[in-house]
Amino acid sequence: MGDRLRCWIATAVSIVWTACFLAACAGSDHPQALAADTTAPLPVPQHWSVFLVAGDNAAPVFDNAIRRFDGLLTGPTFGPVHNFSADEMPGTDIATGDRLGAAMATIPGNATEGCLVFITSHGSRDGVAMKADFAYEQRLTPAHLEELLDGSCGTRPTVAIISACFSGIFLDMSAPNRIILTAARSDRTSFGCGAEFDYTYYDSCLLDQWPQAPDFHFLYRGVVDCVREKERKLGVLPSEPQASFGAQISALPLPR
Repeated sequence: MGDRLRCWIATAVSIVWTACFLAACAGSDHPQALAADTTAPLPVPQHWSVFLVAGDNAAPVFDNAIRRFDGLLTGPTFGPVHNFSADEMPGTDIATGDRLGAAMATIPGNATEGCLVFITSHGSRDGVAMKADFAYEQRLTPAHLEELLDGSCGTRPTVAIISACFSGIFLDMSAPNRIILTAARSDRTSFGCGAEFDYTYYDSCLLDQWPQAPDFHFLYRGVVDCVREKERKLGVLPSEPQASFGAQISALPLPR
């Protein structure tokens, strides 16, 4: 290769590199503005739409949990609480993805509304059991739940609490406007779902901590400590409850 050709290539590379550098510098303000938009705190909801789901009826613990949770949500910020069960019972709808989606579609379209979804059931590495939902292979996957949240809750403050074995897989739904709490890591089981229990370990701790927790960080820490102590006494591999706090609602107080 001749000296002139080498010189020409070096000059061309230098020009391209300089142009790319200047373009990157000139455009650096836009990503920073976008980041600010996705972390700006959202207003605290003045009203909450609530959806409580017991996906399996193999043991009474799941229906017990939604009934007790319903009883805790009596404050002025809560509208009608939608209950779903694998059994046909007064005051509940059948727990299927379509029925849940239809109820979520009724969320008022105002900016002061929040979404609270609690699902308790058996779980697998594919999703949570929805025993009555034959249209979706008797399970609710993270992708399906995320579709429901995106379509109905949108960018509103949203809290999803998933109580099941392997429920850490639902952390994939993380978003700036969402808090996600799960009963276990994605590779761990949770405990207390037998017929001899009133509630699962996680649900028992959650429901005990809810009345006294000022915010979701406090709630999460209290539940983790409570579950850890129950599992220590049982002598099992810890379930290690998980959490994701979206930047826009990280400091969200518990609704009352």
